[in-house]
Amino acid sequence: MRLYLGMSFPGKFGLLIAGSLLVFAGLCWMQYRLLAGTHRLEKAAWLRLVTERMGLAPQAAVDSLNHRGMQLLMDSVKAGIRSGRMPDVSGMQGVYNRLLRRENDAVLRALAGDSLLRNTRYRFSYSRVILYNGLQADTLLNGSGSNGAIGSLVLTGSGGDNTAAAFQVGQSMQQAGFPLDGKIYRLGVWTESTLDAPGWQRLVFKRMAFTLAGSALLIAAALAIFVLAFLAIFRQKRVADITTDFANNMTHELKTPLSAAGVVVRSLRTPEAMADQVWTAELLDQLEKQLGRIGRIMDSVMGSALGAQGTIFGLRAVNLQEVAEDLRELAKQSGRELICSVDEGLTGYTDPDRLTGILVNLLDNAIKYTEGPISLRFTRAGREMHLSIGDRGPAIPHRYRPYLFDKFFRVPQPDAHDVKGLGLGLYICQQQAALLNGRIRYVESPDGGNLFTLILKVNGTSDTDRRG
Repeated sequence: MRLYLGMSFPGKFGLLIAGSLLVFAGLCWMQYRLLAGTHRLEKAAWLRLVTERMGLAPQAAVDSLNHRGMQLLMDSVKAGIRSGRMPDVSGMQGVYNRLLRRENDAVLRALAGDSLLRNTRYRFSYSRVILYNGLQADTLLNGSGSNGAIGSLVLTGSGGDNTAAAFQVGQSMQQAGFPLDGKIYRLGVWTESTLDAPGWQRLVFKRMAFTLAGSALLIAAALAIFVLAFLAIFRQKRVADITTDFANNMTHELKTPLSAAGVVVRSLRTPEAMADQVWTAELLDQLEKQLGRIGRIMDSVMGSALGAQGTIFGLRAVNLQEVAEDLRELAKQSGRELICSVDEGLTGYTDPDRLTGILVNLLDNAIKYTEGPISLRFTRAGREMHLSIGDRGPAIPHRYRPYLFDKFFRVPQPDAHDVKGLGLGLYICQQQAALLNGRIRYVESPDGGNLFTLILKVNGTSDTDRRG
């Protein structure tokens, strides 16, 4: 446990993945064993059912076929004995094919009349024939292998039906005695019945449908749980990282003005400051400036806590050309050029304070994170106004774009403290835009850089179209 607690997050996560994969593999193996056992049982049940039906549907026709076959076999054996040579039954196959056609057709009709046996290929054959004369036994036919292999006499079916996938459903031995030339002969005949159902796998799996569906759902549910658990861990890790970054940024942001304020306070306590009214006034101005900076930081945090809960005050017509001029002056004070383009006569009906706050925040981001000229373009597109601010800095990587408007999120930088911020600006802008029945959209500028667009309804009263 101590070793685990001392591991880094990647190590813990890798160990968790390995354990989860092991558990999932064990679950899959158990399901495989369950399905394999179920398949064997269902196959045996299906084969038992088919065998029972075979004993009902074509049995009378098979008995008639066997009776005729034994008669023909005995006639051939008797003819061989009378000729004074060993009877040869190997040539009987052609005789059976000619003379047993009617009985064979009766077997096939009996099979076709049963829905379960309709597509079943049935084979009845003599696999072994032995002639007994007293204590002497002569093998007349000995089919090697099982399931009526080479050397068998096929009464119904064909040699091609007897595949490796065929099932043996019957095997017996029958005897018939006959006197000839003062001697008693006995004929021992071994019979085999096999069948081959080409679609038996499909039929067995059909019987297993509920078991297969249940196993698939169980595995899918386990996989979904693992995936959701990993996603939740990733989300929690991301929230923890963002919270840690926020705490670090907050500490850094507050440390600077508090330190500066402390220096000013110590300076005010010196005799020189008390004697010099001008210097005292300058120090008080600096102190007021640092207190204002702390106040703005607190306002940002409070604004993010309030989220979109707020009220739109002072809805009125806003001349967007005047807004653009104010933003141009703000950029000029920061030493940056703002290239403005505003559609002639473009006016919006909205809250000017919130609108200006959103655009100032977007402009401030462009000033802080990029260099070179900044573009501003206000246009009308149907019933919407598109208020865009673009820069020519490096585009935001694709993997960070889904999180741009999340609370406390900041795009990772080589040194996160080089650029001041708490990761609240875009979040608050998006919330404020929602209060104006609008939204903010980010795209990579066609000319390179970043383009943030505030999209508002012209009249400011329609519901926001959230697409895009």
